[in-house]
Amino acid sequence: MHLSLEVFGWLCYLGIVVTLGGYGMFNLALSRIEASKASVFVNLIPVFTVLLAYLFLNERLSQTEMLASFVIFGGIIISQLPNLNKKEQTV
Repeated sequence: MHLSLEVFGWLCYLGIVVTLGGYGMFNLALSRIEASKASVFVNLIPVFTVLLAYLFLNERLSQTEMLASFVIFGGIIISQLPNLNKKEQTV
């Protein structure tokens, strides 16, 4: 198997920037907010993947992908809202 310098560069980019950068930011978020709140944002990975592929790779963005992205954003927004139906605890 012959790997060109360009392929090797992309492999390094994927291994270093994407993996270490993404997990590094996630670990930074875990050190600053609760794990239950930080873990919700992992669901944004496919949304940003589709969006960046559209912007940088000129991929076609289908209606299904747009709808799914809005559903994910909606779910994240709803999950981060304070619980309005929470009963007051009596002591």
